[in-house]
Amino acid sequence: MRRDACVKAWSAWAPGTSSPDEWAEWAAGRRVIERSDAAPSLDHLPVLFKRRLSQVSRMVLHVGHQLSPGPREVKTVYASEYGEVGRQAALTASLAGSGEISPSAFSLSVFNTPVALLSMAEKNTERSVTLNAGPESFETALWESLALQERSGDPEVLMIAADEVIPAPFDELVATPNIPYALGLLLGDGTSGVRLELEMEFGRRQDDRDALHPSGLRFLRWFLGDRLEPLRLDHGHCTFSVK
Repeated sequence: MRRDACVKAWSAWAPGTSSPDEWAEWAAGRRVIERSDAAPSLDHLPVLFKRRLSQVSRMVLHVGHQLSPGPREVKTVYASEYGEVGRQAALTASLAGSGEISPSAFSLSVFNTPVALLSMAEKNTERSVTLNAGPESFETALWESLALQERSGDPEVLMIAADEVIPAPFDELVATPNIPYALGLLLGDGTSGVRLELEMEFGRRQDDRDALHPSGLRFLRWFLGDRLEPLRLDHGHCTFSVK
């Protein structure tokens, strides 16, 4: 399968790395993302709205606001490999300890919490898609965004991939890279921006995933570089490539 895409704008946030200059340093290998639970301050939002938000929700709200400040109507695709895993860990501990779960703690633990909060914060009433495809969540979200754009005929679609730091004891169960980050791409209609060619090939092949970075960050490093060579993301049963 092949598709054309156009990245009109991008925004990313990770602990210790947030500005375009800092991301350029990271892409060049001169900066390392901190593995911590630090999160954006979200100065544009009321204190009561943001006071109970998790790291992943705060990161999604930050990059979403950077790319599409409201009120504005834009379809959104959100992908995460682990979702609100910090909240899930707390709920599991509570259930194991007292046998009860607080309704207030549960209310923000569902998988689509970040994109739902984003729609409220930016007064965006357009539909959104939330998905999980394991380590291939970023690629799947990008593919879904292009399909949504094609089906709807909309000139823009907002895509966000994000994951927060995984707390103990769940961190012992994770085999793939866990780096807290959020990456947002505003996909346009091709009139302006960086044009890309995407291809998905299916079939058994060698899995050569980067042992240090999830797919979204591998894409961002390639995107911020010279892009002379195509980016290949192999997952054992399929290969996602972009040039």
